[in-house]
Amino acid sequence: MIRKPLFSLFMATASAVTLAASAVAQEGPQDATSEGAIAFSIGAQPLAEALSQYSRQAGVVVIAPARATEGKTTNGLAGRYAPDDALKNLLSGTGLAATRDASGAILIAAAVQTVSEDAGAAAPERGVCATT
Repeated sequence: MIRKPLFSLFMATASAVTLAASAVAQEGPQDATSEGAIAFSIGAQPLAEALSQYSRQAGVVVIAPARATEGKTTNGLAGRYAPDDALKNLLSGTGLAATRDASGAILIAAAVQTVSEDAGAAAPERGVCATT
């Protein structure tokens, strides 16, 4: 019998590998690190699928744990965008943010929440901030 935490880790890893494989399977290389605009055509859909399409269209590896994207959707986007701007639009309203690791892969995680000084809110959840 597989323990639930181990199974969840396996599923998150499988999702990340699937997104990474999608990026490798692209038809031609693109320099997604440049500030040049790329034509994106990503429809409104579950976030995991939209990130997979983003990965292929931008020519970058996107690592997004299934647990982070589960139940989240995006309105999609169409048009020419700088890759970082396109990703910000896809993640808008999801509570998630992106950052690049040393290899250039994009990591998706919970956004860092700020605590208002006058709100007396609970401590913020740990996460990753988007960088542009």
